[in-house]
Amino acid sequence: MKTILPALTLSLLALCACGSQSEVLDKNLEGSALENDSSLVGTWWHAQEEDADGLEVYRRQGVPLAPARGREGFVVRPDGSFVLLAIAPADGTEEHPGQWTREGAVLRATLEDGTVREYRVVSLEPDRLRVQR
Repeated sequence: MKTILPALTLSLLALCACGSQSEVLDKNLEGSALENDSSLVGTWWHAQEEDADGLEVYRRQGVPLAPARGREGFVVRPDGSFVLLAIAPADGTEEHPGQWTREGAVLRATLEDGTVREYRVVSLEPDRLRVQR
């Protein structure tokens, strides 16, 4: 217990010194793979069973996921195109095309209907993407 308290105190001080949760998230991404847009390219499916602490988890196409009555996801292409994969009325997938850009840790998708979706990337691993929306 004595060794846990100093570590907890240091973590809280670091959080307070940064000023906000978004600044802490940005600091966590410094020097990460997110500096390279190609690391975001691919098809990502929402693994809602892994969501925690207000963060959404997405898994790359091909990673085994538990059965679900439809899953939302998205496709990020190297040419700047984006496809939102929404759950269709019959549990299928409905595609909504658009374009994507990245500013720092934020992936911004603008769909053809004018809808804008923002995903603040918290962590990125080869097969796992954690975002705050």
